[in-house]
Amino acid sequence: MGFSLIHRLDGGPTFIRRFALLAGSLLLLSVTVVGDQNTPTAICNDNRTPAGILAHGALQIHLEARQAVWYPNRSDAAHLVVAAFGEEGHAPQIPGPLVRIPMRVEVSATIRNSLDHTIYVHGLASRPETSLQPQALADPTTTADAAATLEVPVGAVREVRFKSGAAGSYYYWASNDRQSLLMRTGPDSMLSGAFVVDAPGAHDSDRVFVVNTWVPAGGNAFHPLPTINGKSWPDTERLVLKVGEPIRWRWINTSDSDHAMHLHGFYFQVNGVGDQDHFQEFARLERLTVVTQEMLPGGTFNMTWVPERSGHWLMHCHMTFHMMQPENLPGYAIAAHYTPENAGMGGLVLGLDVQPSSNSASTASNAMAASSSVHKFRLVVRERPGSSRYFGGFSYDLSESATETSPTALPPVGSPLVLTRGEPAEIEVINELKEPTTVHWHGIELESPYDGVPDWSGTGTQTTPAIAPGHSFVAHMTPPRTGTFIYHSHWHEQKQLGEGLTGPLVVLEPGAKFDPATDKIFLFSRDGVESNEPLLMNGSPQPAPIALVVGTTYRMRFINITPVDSDLTYSIVDASGAPVSWRAIAKDGQDLPQEQATTKKTSGDTITVGETRDYSFTPNQVGELYLQAAAFQRMWVKTTLNIGPQALRPLASPSATLLDQWNEIGRKLIAMAEDFPEDKYDYKPAANMRSFAERLIHGASANYFFTNSALGQKLPGDEDPPRAQFKNKAAVVEYVKKSFADGAAAIKSKGDSGISDAVVDPFGYDDPQHAGKAQIRLSDLAHNLVEHSGEVYGQLSVYYRVVGMTPPESRPKK
Repeated sequence: MGFSLIHRLDGGPTFIRRFALLAGSLLLLSVTVVGDQNTPTAICNDNRTPAGILAHGALQIHLEARQAVWYPNRSDAAHLVVAAFGEEGHAPQIPGPLVRIPMRVEVSATIRNSLDHTIYVHGLASRPETSLQPQALADPTTTADAAATLEVPVGAVREVRFKSGAAGSYYYWASNDRQSLLMRTGPDSMLSGAFVVDAPGAHDSDRVFVVNTWVPAGGNAFHPLPTINGKSWPDTERLVLKVGEPIRWRWINTSDSDHAMHLHGFYFQVNGVGDQDHFQEFARLERLTVVTQEMLPGGTFNMTWVPERSGHWLMHCHMTFHMMQPENLPGYAIAAHYTPENAGMGGLVLGLDVQPSSNSASTASNAMAASSSVHKFRLVVRERPGSSRYFGGFSYDLSESATETSPTALPPVGSPLVLTRGEPAEIEVINELKEPTTVHWHGIELESPYDGVPDWSGTGTQTTPAIAPGHSFVAHMTPPRTGTFIYHSHWHEQKQLGEGLTGPLVVLEPGAKFDPATDKIFLFSRDGVESNEPLLMNGSPQPAPIALVVGTTYRMRFINITPVDSDLTYSIVDASGAPVSWRAIAKDGQDLPQEQATTKKTSGDTITVGETRDYSFTPNQVGELYLQAAAFQRMWVKTTLNIGPQALRPLASPSATLLDQWNEIGRKLIAMAEDFPEDKYDYKPAANMRSFAERLIHGASANYFFTNSALGQKLPGDEDPPRAQFKNKAAVVEYVKKSFADGAAAIKSKGDSGISDAVVDPFGYDDPQHAGKAQIRLSDLAHNLVEHSGEVYGQLSVYYRVVGMTPPESRPKK
């Protein structure tokens, strides 16, 4: 329940406070035997009820730090013995008791230390009221005023008095030394609590979520136990919300790590950010509308949003080791395998059950019904073999037809999935892996059953299934806005994301076309599941140079879908290392307001996990620039931007290049066939040689070894069609033309992926040992036939010279 600020000021909640005191005392009767002492069980604090007694404009609160047994998951599951705050006479709480007071209220607090070591308490002090933005600290978790840190020896009680100060979301915490919150590990990891100061007229129905991570002493920061209000998924609180009702949340990070907080299916507005001692409330034009918000270590933020569609949704940290079941955690053994209850997740995950209101309706369903055109795609999830450039892994094979890419040509990250605003789309996800998978459409506003979290997304009658091997699932969506988004696996993300199951999703305005020449995507990922794996740009640790044109404006779309790089930085610099300029235009698919769409230097920007950022960039001089990105542990990736004076002809695709070569030699032979006199068609330089016409027929016939192999048809015989079959020159010319036209059509139908397919080599029978067993790629077979046609052309050029004629290609051009 919320509380009434007015009633608190006039002493109204006295009965409630006394009842809470009695309930807390009764809870102390429930203890757990640990070793040789009785240790109380900590209550996981949902931060709904403020601590202390607030009366006559003053708050009195009595805190105690003591040992407690803590159950981050079910009460019958594993537990830990940790230090926890509580109100004196009450059960200990994790997080600590909520301190919530109006501005400019006098606070009188005592802290009793019932632990076996001295503690140092931070954050029980006045928050400065100033219109000036505070100077950024290198470490926002440190206390700027050392005198405000309270040293409380074993068995001692310290008292402190202060004014509440400026409105905002803050926290208090303690540890066994004076070091930063970033250095806190072991049993003291959970000594934290929310400290909220309300402005006059503030909403008291908002929810407060304290994020913390337990890291064992000397443990690995990449294998913590992350919690929200003292619980780890699937045992975090399940929130029941209503369509259309405004939601107000405060997020407070008292952990030693940053967090990329992502909301599924909806946008939310960031109204202010802060840290232990400061809070900046944003003016209306400063507020960001996002789907992912980075929360720094010791950081806080306030958010509001309105659920518009019913169903099950999530808000979670997108750093994979903060949303997975903990494995090999010292002193905390819990099953880490997939179950329908945990949906393969753990840690910082909040489940949201949005229920319909009396007048709610499905906006996406209405949009679907209003349109008769549905754009259909196939997304095949496949195993990707290793190559000289990439490790083996998984791949998304995206197409609009039933064609499949050759295994050796599968991309290390998915190709751009391009949708149109307001146009319904159906995406059939086909699983060819040996394990289940799902796909989450990150940032897209869609119906819950298609959101992609197995056994969670959806409603009571329809949920997202885990797509079993050999099965498929059709996702429906009608994107309501343009922008840059992501599609990625939501099944055991740490593995499948690290193996390559991610790709960019772009939504364009109706009638717009995606032009890769001016629309540049930079997707950052890791080549594997560990934090020390290479940092990749578009799937490569060493991406190829990119050709740009001076004076041309480019849209540059940046995507961070790494496992852990929550503060990845990126920039464009010249040869001296000086940054150039660009204009920020969008975040998370949402266009920035004019006041925020500013031109600035291309350095210093960060992008967190699960975030997208768009820029408009116009190079203003010819030369080389360098786009580089860096993550922690000195991981970086870099590519060269070659700025040219004029548009370069784009590199043709493999199939287009092959088609050009095929048509070019065909053009030359057809020109000869049409030009050579009919009365000389049967000319032979020697009796044992083919005539001019027979050589044309031979070359044309050989083309069908490629064409029929590509189309799966019967191959030509060993003998060429007889000369007598062709009554005149026109018949020979027509046969030559048709052979090249049929081959060109086969190349077009196969496309880039198909020309890499392997077929039986029709000329492999020359080797008796491998007759009928040797394989060849279609592209190589086609090149062999192009080379063969070139040989025929050379031979026929001799025929021209012998009869005293000049071949058409050798004649002066008019």
